[in-house]
Amino acid sequence: MTDSIASISDKVIKNRHSTVQLIAEDIVFVFYHENAVLEPEDFDESLAAYNEISQGRKIKALSEFGKYSSATAEARKHAETLKINCIAEAAVFHSLAQRLLLKFYILFRKQPHTLKIFQSKEEALMWLENF
Repeated sequence: MTDSIASISDKVIKNRHSTVQLIAEDIVFVFYHENAVLEPEDFDESLAAYNEISQGRKIKALSEFGKYSSATAEARKHAETLKINCIAEAAVFHSLAQRLLLKFYILFRKQPHTLKIFQSKEEALMWLENF
């Protein structure tokens, strides 16, 4: 995780391939570590951490996939079934291929909340301020 985002909460949950923390009063940040190959259980762990930190409140979610991180086909399929209780969700992907894959996914699967993909964390945070 970068030093440019200061935590407003002492609660940081570090999993095998992710770090989850509250970075604003109403934003939970999930950072998937660089070079990580994500499996289904990695998404389960980060969702459980999100739920613990949000304490059941419906707030905003920001996920950043570190450079060169990827998810197995099984993990991507599993992620489609997960439900995150949030107002809006922003996802940051550094790779063009990753962004295109997720945009294609969004076209065919309706979310109960607004979801948008970004190239930078700063752009994602500015967008989340609108909710």
